[in-house]
Amino acid sequence: MNGLWKGWEVKDVLAIGASSRADTGFHFLSEILEVDYMLRSLAVSAPCSRQMNLLISHNFEMMLDAAVWMSSSKTDENTLMSEVNVNHSLHVLWPRVTSKEVRELVGIKSIRQVGDKGKDTFIHYKVAFHDGMETIVHDLKNIRYDINDFRGKEKRNLRRPESEGTEMDETIKRLGKVAKRLSKHLYDKYPRDFVSDNS
Repeated sequence: MNGLWKGWEVKDVLAIGASSRADTGFHFLSEILEVDYMLRSLAVSAPCSRQMNLLISHNFEMMLDAAVWMSSSKTDENTLMSEVNVNHSLHVLWPRVTSKEVRELVGIKSIRQVGDKGKDTFIHYKVAFHDGMETIVHDLKNIRYDINDFRGKEKRNLRRPESEGTEMDETIKRLGKVAKRLSKHLYDKYPRDFVSDNS
């Protein structure tokens, strides 16, 4: 890699891109919940929490992508990209984080899918951490396109906001800290290379 990422392995360039985006994404979500009471009450209401949960899902998946790449022994960008191509199935993505060190940085014990993508309207994942905390992350593809599944299935029901209020706060803070740890770990690995060098 030349310039800004000179000396970095391809997998780590991909990983820092994903982890830093996840970090700033969770920071953005945290700011939304802290800015004022009116905006916070809207954000955790049943209709608007769907938008918040969509962003949580997107940033969480990027964070897991980073962890997969940090664990990988591959060097080719196309091969690395194929490692995270799991159709947004987080319970399939997590086992691809094979490095013990990276798993410890993330702190996740398990990710379990709740609901069947072929049968149920709403799909989410239960994420269990080693310290006993559990949180909910919605399936990204499902939450993006669930409007197509309302027809003839759940006419009177909206998606239940699995994570709202204080629980949503805790989820965003927890996942934001993980994304930040992954980014720090990568920057610490290349302490003198994060300088543009076009000479």
